[in-house]
Amino acid sequence: MIQLREKDLEKREVWKLALKLRELTGDHKAKLIINRDLDIALAVEADGIHVGKDSLPIPILKNLLSQGSSAMIIGYSAHSLIECQNAEKDGADYLFFSPIYSTPSKLRYGAPQGIARLKEVIQGVKLPIFALGGITRSNIGEVLAQGAHGAALISEILNSREPGIVTRTLLHHLE
Repeated sequence: MIQLREKDLEKREVWKLALKLRELTGDHKAKLIINRDLDIALAVEADGIHVGKDSLPIPILKNLLSQGSSAMIIGYSAHSLIECQNAEKDGADYLFFSPIYSTPSKLRYGAPQGIARLKEVIQGVKLPIFALGGITRSNIGEVLAQGAHGAALISEILNSREPGIVTRTLLHHLE
């Protein structure tokens, strides 16, 4: 699964990038999730949309999607068990939970949640949970051992000199 989360490009450029990613994800039988932009997700026939507390509410998105022929999944970013439970009640299909470990990109969400909180969230909802925040090759095993459905390793990949090799290594951990 690839999530396109691009906040620095103009919308038309995001759309062009999404078109390229749709082609690549189709070739590799991977899901394409678009962050927040329902219009772009619909335009490229993405597999889903990912939202957070500042986006349109999940029930509104579900209603909009039900009026068309789209069968998109909806993901939600949460930072507490209550938020996860509410998103589950609202109809989310999967959840991102963060931050697990310390990471500069998640400082505004408070202190790291840690492995114990991750396990509590996994046990507190029925939805697949993807863990985010400070996850690396050295701690992904610990995250998956708690029952996480998957993990995002953004910094681990983007800060690498060999992102392709790192990505293949990480995918091996998820098999």
